[in-house]
Amino acid sequence: REQTLTHLGWVYSKARKIVVISRFAQHLVGLPIFSHGGKGLEKKEKSEFVGIRDFQHFRHTPTDSVHPNLLCHRLQPFTQASKSHWSVINGDSYVQFTRPMSFAYNTRCTIEGHLQDQDLNNLINL
Repeated sequence: REQTLTHLGWVYSKARKIVVISRFAQHLVGLPIFSHGGKGLEKKEKSEFVGIRDFQHFRHTPTDSVHPNLLCHRLQPFTQASKSHWSVINGDSYVQFTRPMSFAYNTRCTIEGHLQDQDLNNLINL
């Protein structure tokens, strides 16, 4: 776990991967990606999630969701990352499409990859 010092004191924080689904003048809207500690959707509402998998390493991994998996394609310099590297979306990851989040453009981020247009359209249409 990471800790961040705020005006309220130290708080636990964690970097979160998201899928950007909308962009506006001052902010963007993204959907969070969760792995639930490697437990998949064991105790979650399966209809609210869609699997997301790394195209290179996990494209054939089955899903616990009722929706077909989305495939993430990594960008440079992440394309040569090993299967266990933090930039690789593993076989237990899911996008929660019922929990959109807003981020200002001054929020620190790293663009690691993208979805093909068809997968992005499928996600938006859920």
